This record gives sequence, C-alpha cells and structure tokens, in this order.
Amino acid sequence: MRRLGRTGLQVAAIGCGGIPIFRAEKPEAVKVLRYAMDKGVNYFDTARGYDKGGSEERLAEAIKGRRDEVVIASKATVRTRDEMMQSVEESLKTLGVDTIDIYKCHHVITPEEWAQVSGPGGAMEALIEAREQGKIRFIGISGHRPEVLAEAVKSDMIDVLLVPFNFVKDEPATVLFPHTQAHDVGVTIMKPLGGSLFQHADICLRWILQHEAVSTICVGMWKMWEVDQNVMVGKNPEPLNPEELDWLADERARWDREYCRLCYTCEPNCKEDVPSRSLMILDLNYRRFGIKRMMAQGIDKQIAATAACATCAHQSCIEDCDYHLPIPDLMRRIHRTYMPIVEAYNARQGAAAQAG
Repeated sequence: MRRLGRTGLQVAAIGCGGIPIFRAEKPEAVKVLRYAMDKGVNYFDTARGYDKGGSEERLAEAIKGRRDEVVIASKATVRTRDEMMQSVEESLKTLGVDTIDIYKCHHVITPEEWAQVSGPGGAMEALIEAREQGKIRFIGISGHRPEVLAEAVKSDMIDVLLVPFNFVKDEPATVLFPHTQAHDVGVTIMKPLGGSLFQHADICLRWILQHEAVSTICVGMWKMWEVDQNVMVGKNPEPLNPEELDWLADERARWDREYCRLCYTCEPNCKEDVPSRSLMILDLNYRRFGIKRMMAQGIDKQIAATAACATCAHQSCIEDCDYHLPIPDLMRRIHRTYMPIVEAYNARQGAAAQAG
C-alpha cells in the first residue's frame, strides 16, 4: 500500500486501468474486476470516453456492495465548466455512486489546453464546484507531456495526476516527479508496458515501483491470470538485479527507435496523406481492441495508405517527430504485418456473408 499524495488515500501499488476490460464480455469483466478486489487491488481508473466499451458500466456492477473497498478515479475529455459538470453527473449515474473519489480533466496535452481548462469558464471550475458539493473528493488531470503536467502541479489546483511512464518514456522522473513530490501530488501511472508492447511485465513494473514518487500503476487487465501475476509484483517489488538491468538497457535500445512516446507534439505533413501519427500506435491498439473493433473504425483504409511509403523519398515525417523515429521504415513494417490480417479478415467476413 502507498499513500496517494495529499489525498491521504492508501492505494495498492498495482491498480487497474479501465481500457482493456472492453475485451471481455460484461459478466466475465465483472468477475475479473471483483477478483482483482479480492486480491487487494483497490484503485480503479476509468473514464467517460472508455464507456463506449462499457468501462464505467462494468465497474459499477463489480463494486455493488463493495463500494467502501475501492478508490474510484474517472475522467472526461471536455474543456468547459458546463461540459465537465455534465460529465461528472453522467459518471455518477453510470457508476451508481454518490461520490467519486477522484475526477480528472482528461487528455490535457498542450499548454494552451491547460490554460483553457484552468481559466475562467474552464473544466477545473466545474471540478472545484463538484468537490464543494460532495460529488467528488479530489481533483486530477491526465496527459502525456510531463512539462505540461508540471505546470498543472505547480498551480496547486490538482491533487492527483495520471501520466505515461515506463523504461523508454522516462522523462517524468526528471521533468515531473520533483514537482509532484514538492507539492505532494499523487502520481498514478499509465502505459507501464508501453500499451502491452513490452515483454517481462514483472521487470517493467518493478522498475516503475522503484520510483518513490509513484503511488500506483494502472495496469490494464482483463484476465484473472493477469491479475495474479501483476498483484504478485505489487506485493513484493524486489529491486532489479544486474542481469535484469542489463536486459532493460538492451530493450530500451531496441524500442528507442520504434516506440511512439504519444507526446502529440508532431504535426504530420505527409505528401501522400499517410496518417502516420495514428498508425504509430497501431500495435498498441491492435492488442487493446482487436481487429474487429478496429475494422469498424476504418483502420483498413489507413493501413492501405502505407503502401505509398514503399517508394517514398520524403523525410518530413522524420523531421516532424521530436524523437526522429524512422517513420517510413515503421510504416513499411506496418504494411507488411497488417495488410495480410486485414485481407484475411475481409475474406472471412465475405465468406460468412455469402454463407448467411
């Protein structure tokens, strides 16, 4: 158990992220969430945006009769006071609770967005009102750029934050955590495994838990065996030994040239209209949502567009990336990997339609 900053809440080192639970049917999802509670997981992070997959709805069912065992964090990607007040009310209704422990302004990426939500008529006004009315207990923020989150921390308007942090995207350790510790803001972590891309979850999680600023890691889980493995790490996060540190160094060198940090600072200017920014996290989304859900969102057309990268001589996408990742090479790999999957899926769907 760890203290969640100035909230004073005690949370398990391993918490539960609310996205992958989409993959399970509702009855199974509820079983997994309750099983996690049985194993000592008490921090559950969800969002209004996640509820298109039923995340808040599944959590509501799981906590019936057990509300006092859990710390609930939800969030909404809205920017104005009125929109946020509506989102809080919707979350309260969906979750079936009178009070939500932590409510966050979700996906605040740029300094301009922080200025908007924290300014007059912004979403933070609603969260302050909701706290005064007892609808929420604490105010939070989530985002991907540690320098922007640091400004939010220094404002003393927030109690908790959610940020990506792993052995590749490690900037928060130096850019953000000194400020959270100085202001006693609780730190919760997303993308601990790079969005399910990294192997050896136990080593990845233990690396994160070595950082004293971290209160809990929101690990996405939708299988009971995942709960067992992750909880085991949280109960006994042993320091990494030299061999494990060497392995992490090798993995970092490998992923350093492949892993999109989700910083949202690039402004792709592809002459062939290849949506490289969204495709950079295709591996992540494929593992998260599966091909059926992605096809419904038109991913086949995006993948097909990468055919243009085979003969492209432009380098603008590399220049647009703050990390100068070899994006044309990565787009060519995506085409080789996913076009056969898309074609096989379409063939199965066509055969099923004919048979029906």
